[in-house]
Formats: sequence, structure tokens, C-alpha cells
Amino acid sequence: MAEKYIPNSTIPINYDEIIEQDGYVTGVMHLSSPNGKGSFEIRVSGQRRNVNDYQKQAGIIKLDVSQIDDPNQSNDLALQKVLDARRQDWLDRLEQMRLFIESANLEQLNDNDLICQQGRLPDKEPMCMNSEEDLSQDRLIEIRPLDDLDPNLTYKLSFTIHPDVPKGKRDIYRPIVQGSTSVSASIHVSSGDADLELYRGGVYRDSSRSAGAFDQVYSVGGVGNWKLHVIGYTNATYELSGDWVLQNNNL
Repeated sequence: MAEKYIPNSTIPINYDEIIEQDGYVTGVMHLSSPNGKGSFEIRVSGQRRNVNDYQKQAGIIKLDVSQIDDPNQSNDLALQKVLDARRQDWLDRLEQMRLFIESANLEQLNDNDLICQQGRLPDKEPMCMNSEEDLSQDRLIEIRPLDDLDPNLTYKLSFTIHPDVPKGKRDIYRPIVQGSTSVSASIHVSSGDADLELYRGGVYRDSSRSAGAFDQVYSVGGVGNWKLHVIGYTNATYELSGDWVLQNNNL
């Protein structure tokens, strides 16, 4: 078995407090930002075993709250990254189709469905049918910046965290500051298969489409309850990076 990939510069999750609530538990951690700036509180809620597993597995690579002068430019950059990822995904599928056609026999070349299948992703049963967390199996990870933020300025809350997610389970990430007007995120999967979905106010916004190790999601909209779902299609180790733009006067 290959050794699990663990980034070099991570801060482990160490809970300062465990809170019992309605049959579930919440692990609370306070820390100053690694590779960034700001102070933060992270809350991991769910069944005790899942919360304890997250503490053992997860490492924090980056946490940062920074002022941005032009939120539109930040949004454009995030969107361009997602477009580049989607284009590369399609180019990879087309290359797969090209290689098949080059070696296909006459019968295969006359089978349009067979050719089209070369550029399709394997069919998957949906892992989640709604956006609401189920703490009997999911883990809810909430990130709260503790520093005072000026409501007249615009900020970006960024994070990169590296844990595992079991098959059929979800890690759900959301910021406690709900002033976001755009969200972008990327996922790197170093083992197994994990999918990424983005919701706002309970409404689906975007999802990862690649069967490979990397993909990105992006959405803009009004202030709402943004959530990122990392779904284990199989047992998977992933690295999730997210950016929330915290718009002025909505903090």
C-alpha cells in the first residue's frame, strides 16, 4: 500500500474543547493562521467518532483573511481558473477519444455510441440528494475569523485543509461570516475518489466534473448560506482550498 501523502507544512487539528449537543459533539479549535494572517475558530461537528477521526486526519495548510480592493477582479480570476480546469478536462476526454479512434477497427468506427463513450465519465450514483447536513454521518466544518472586520471594506477568507473522507460520507465546509457574494474552491485528490459540490442557501450551484485528481467550482450570487460538500465516492484523501469574498456592508 502506498504511503499516504501528507503536506510538509501543516498544523494538526487539536481541539481546545469538546461540546456535547443533542447526541452529537463539536470539537472547537482556536489558532493563528499558518501561511497567512488572522486568528480563527474551527468547529467540527458530528458523531464523536467522525469528529475524532477528523482531528487525527486533518492538517491545516492555509488560513487567511485579507482585504481586497477590487472584488470583481478577484471574481474574474477565480472564474478563469475554473474555466481553465473545465477546458483541460474536455481536452483530456478528447485525447482519450482520439487514441481510441486511431486504433479502432471498422466495426468500432461505425459505432457512434461506442466512440462517444470514450469521452464520457463513468456513471455514478449521486452521493447526496440534498444540501442539508446529516450529523449522524456527515461532518460539518465551520470556519470563523475572530479578528474585527470593517463592514465598509471587502475581504477574502481563504483556507486549505487536507483530510480524508470515507465512502458515502460528506465533509461540509461553511464560513460563519455569511457575507459572501462569490465562492470558488479547488480539490486535489491524492488517493481514492472524492467529488466537490457547491451550494448557496440550500440551492445547488456547481460541482466538480473531472474523474481525475483535480477540479474547481465557482459561483457568484447574493449573500447566503454557502456550503462546500466534499463527498466520498470511495474512501479518499483530498486537499480542499476555498475562497469566500466577504462583500462590504454584509459582514
